[in-house]
Amino acid sequence: MHANLLFIIQNIKNQAEKRGAEIYVKRTTDNGSLVISNILTGKVALVGIIRLSGAWVTAAYSVDPVRWQEAEAAGYTKNQILNNSNLASEIFKELSIDKVANYLI
Repeated sequence: MHANLLFIIQNIKNQAEKRGAEIYVKRTTDNGSLVISNILTGKVALVGIIRLSGAWVTAAYSVDPVRWQEAEAAGYTKNQILNNSNLASEIFKELSIDKVANYLI
């Protein structure tokens, strides 16, 4: 796990918890990103380091967990969800890193 990503996640967690959020962080199975959720609001974000135009950048997305569960219930695998641009765009919305804490609250 990239040290910068862990620093960013800890920052997000601290900001949100100072404002009363109950934050839970979990690594993804590929260890390339982290899922951050607020147990009280049910909001979920995905934060990771991705390669974009040859450079490594931090990216964040809000996640619609209900839509994700619906897709899985319909028989889609994780890879199928991620590789289906229409379905992925229903589940994931790009989010600025500096807005993640506010989003989770």
